[in-house]
Amino acid sequence: MAAYARSFIALFLLLMVLLHLPPGKSYQKYIRFFTELILTIALLTPVLSVVCDSEEFLRRIDYEEFTEELEELSKDMQHMEYLYEDYHKAAYEKAIAEDVKRIAEEQGFFVQEVLVQLSSEYAVEHISLRVTEDEINQVVIERVVLENTAREENENIICSKLRQELMEFYQLDESKIEIQYGNG
Repeated sequence: MAAYARSFIALFLLLMVLLHLPPGKSYQKYIRFFTELILTIALLTPVLSVVCDSEEFLRRIDYEEFTEELEELSKDMQHMEYLYEDYHKAAYEKAIAEDVKRIAEEQGFFVQEVLVQLSSEYAVEHISLRVTEDEINQVVIERVVLENTAREENENIICSKLRQELMEFYQLDESKIEIQYGNG
């Protein structure tokens, strides 16, 4: 403590000499502010070192920065996991759509469109497909227009075997499989 008092007195004397050396009155206010600032810092240094250990202070700052970076990293990882799950879900839906297309083609249908929806647990929730008769076997003689009810019954009869096979294969009830027959 005696060494601190000696160094403070030496600093004080040096600053007082500097205060009286400026070439004119115009710079005196700037030098006075500068010397007061230095003296204040010199006076507060031992108080701050007792109250706040510099190493402890730096360690707390490092800990806070580390915590913030960890939170940002955690958010980034959650976002990446979400994107990764979304990518896998889309790939799985595409694979199931290919299976549905293969099943329909094995029964002699030409598949125009297949849409598969999965739940968050990757279970098949809904299958929607649009089919026509196989292009190779299709011969158009004349366009026949059926009434709506007769047409729907005809489509149900044609697609019933396909619907039944999809229901059994994917363990779905009939309401979760939508099959459109023809171009409509």
